[in-house]
Amino acid sequence: PIYIGFITTSLVLFLSCLPKNNNKKYLQSNFLLPAVMLGFVQGIALLPGISRLAITYTTARLFGFSRDYSFKISLIIQWPLISAASLVACYSQLLHRPKLMFILLGVVVAWYALWLTYYCALKNKFWIFGVYLLVVAGLMFLVG
Repeated sequence: PIYIGFITTSLVLFLSCLPKNNNKKYLQSNFLLPAVMLGFVQGIALLPGISRLAITYTTARLFGFSRDYSFKISLIIQWPLISAASLVACYSQLLHRPKLMFILLGVVVAWYALWLTYYCALKNKFWIFGVYLLVVAGLMFLVG
C-alpha cells in the first residue's frame, strides 16, 4: 500500500536532519560509492509513495555532502525525468488552448513549491514534510 511508502519517505526525511558527516577526504577519494548508492536509492524510489528527491537528498547527506549540494545533485538526478514528463504533458495539452492557462499556472506553482523545498533543505526543515507524510499515511490507513 502507498501509505507504507509515505511512512518510509517520512523516516528518510527525518534521517536527513542528522548532522552532516564531515569526511571530505573520504569523498575526494571515493566518489564511486556515493554515485552507485544514489543510483540504487533512485531505483527504490520507483516504489509507490517513496519520494525520489527525499531519498537521494538524504543519501547524499549521509555521505557527507552539504545541504545545498545534496539538494542540487538530487535535482540533477531527477531533471531528465521531470523534463521528459513536462514535454509529454505540454505536447498533449497544446492542442487544447483553454488548458494552456492551467499549464502556465501549474508551472508557476511548481516553481514556488520547488523554492520552498530548497529553503526547507537549506534550513534543515525537511522533517516538516516527514510529519506531513506521517499524518497523511495515518489518515490513509484509517480510511482504509
